[in-house]
Amino acid sequence: MAPDGPADAVAEAVGEAVAAISESIGEAVTAVTTLGQDLSVEEKKQAQPVAVAIIVGQVAQAAAAAVAASNTGRNKK
Repeated sequence: MAPDGPADAVAEAVGEAVAAISESIGEAVTAVTTLGQDLSVEEKKQAQPVAVAIIVGQVAQAAAAAVAASNTGRNKK
């Protein structure tokens, strides 16, 4: 359904952003739950800081994409 006005466009953009964030979080959770199943305990200890940094980066990227998506319709007249 096409938006009828600015409020509808904003609501649609926010809804899409929330859906994208939810999907990214779901993917990150899946990655975390399967991460390191093939590693030894020592390898897991060494890899943990890198894995945390990657996940934090992915969540930040998803948040930035959501902000960008919510700002897309604001500058158009």
